[in-house]
Formats: sequence, structure tokens, C-alpha cells
Amino acid sequence: MPRSSATITPAEVQQWAAFCRDNNIIADSSENGIANANFALEYFTKTWGEDITPANLAAAKSVILPHLKQYAQDELEFHAALAKLSPTEQEAFASWIPPRELVINNRGLTAIVEWIKAHNFNLTKENLQLAIGQNTIQPFLSWEYVSTHRETEHSRTDDGKGFLHDGLTLQPDGSWGKSKAQHAKENRSADPTIAPEHKLSVEDANWLRVAQEACRFGTHSQQAQIQKIYDQSVAAGLEPRKVCDACTALRNTFKRNEMAANRAGYYSR
Repeated sequence: MPRSSATITPAEVQQWAAFCRDNNIIADSSENGIANANFALEYFTKTWGEDITPANLAAAKSVILPHLKQYAQDELEFHAALAKLSPTEQEAFASWIPPRELVINNRGLTAIVEWIKAHNFNLTKENLQLAIGQNTIQPFLSWEYVSTHRETEHSRTDDGKGFLHDGLTLQPDGSWGKSKAQHAKENRSADPTIAPEHKLSVEDANWLRVAQEACRFGTHSQQAQIQKIYDQSVAAGLEPRKVCDACTALRNTFKRNEMAANRAGYYSR
């Protein structure tokens, strides 16, 4: 028998809704629910051209069911839990804002609602938060880490090392800072127009030249010791004059020892 109406009638809508409830077919306003409704419309008005009746639905069930989206088991359990709530409770549940870290899924939400109702509590925002903290609920919940850290340039490039004294040296007054020589050196290094060999002032270059000459004094062992003093002084950011003083002081010590040995007749270069 051909269709009695070119469009879907209210009676057919009711028959379709009942068929969906009985077969766990999604019939809400979701994307899947709309897709199911469009499929039924196309099938009964064009493909088959019959009215939507209990008899026709039963006859077409094996053909149309594979094309329809059905609720998963966890969705059915969730809807069953919601059905136990009063309209006020359903409104409270709909307006509830869960913790950011909580993964929202049917399994977890069902456990929360069921725990509240099993204890004969009213579903409120406070009781929802209470349920989340229960140990018996935890196995049903899933959590994910949500970073609240705001990335900065320092955090992006942080290598895990302390930064409080980075680039600073201990000053004579006991504070951490940079000497005038360090500031001058940084300023010269930052100037791309100055060649590396000319970035020191003439005076500073002379002090370092004398210090380097001191590193070439004496035996290989003595030279290594003076060179170590030179390297450590430069690394510590000492002014070139102080680098020179440290190196020449050790060199002069070696000289005095050598002279004393010569006078005693024990050693001669």
C-alpha cells in the first residue's frame, strides 16, 4: 500500500520514536540522531514508499537497522541514570562545571550520578563535587594532566640550571654583580663593528699581554701552573690588570725560589 501522505505525519513521528526506544537507536538532536531521522525520512517516503507503522517497522527492521546509529551500552546506562533525576536535578547536572582535569565520559558520569542517588542525596553541585572525591568512584573516573603553567621565554629556554648568579661574580663587597671590566667587555662583544682582536682597550690589552708572557716562564710544570691561574682569572671575569697581577705574582714566586736555589748552590738554570 502506497503512502497516505507525502510528508511524515505526527503519528508516524510517534511510531518512529517508540521504535528507536525499543531498539536503542539514537533519536535525539545530536548529529547521529539527525542522520537517523533523515535516513528514515528517505527510506519511508522514497525508497519504500510506505507509512511508518509498527507492522512496517517490524518488516523493515532487518534492512534499516544496519544503517542506523545505536546507543552504546555506556550511553544507555548514562541515560538510565539521568532518567532517575527530577527536573531540578537534571537542570543542576546540566549546569555543573566539572574539574578541568576530569575526562568527561558516560562511564564516569554514570558512576557519579548513581553514587549520589544510592545515598539518597539530592543531586546538587555540592554533592557532585562530593561524589568525585569518593574512593569508590575513582576506578570509574579518568583524569588528565592540564598544565596551568604559562610559558615564558625563560621557561621555554630553561636548561634546569640556577639563574640567580648566572653571569655574575662575587664582588669585593660580598654581593653578586658585574665589574666595570665585565660590563665593558660585554659592550665591546655586543658591538659587531669591532673586530675581536680590537675589542679590548689598549691598556687592558697590554695587561693581558704581560700576563700571557708570564705564562711562558720557567719549566713546563711552572708554565702549566701560571696558565691555570690565567684561565681561572679570565673565567672569573677579573679585570685584565688583576689577571696580570695574579700571573706575575706566581711567576715572581718561581723566580725568587730559583734565585734562592742558585745562591745556595743547589740549582742553576
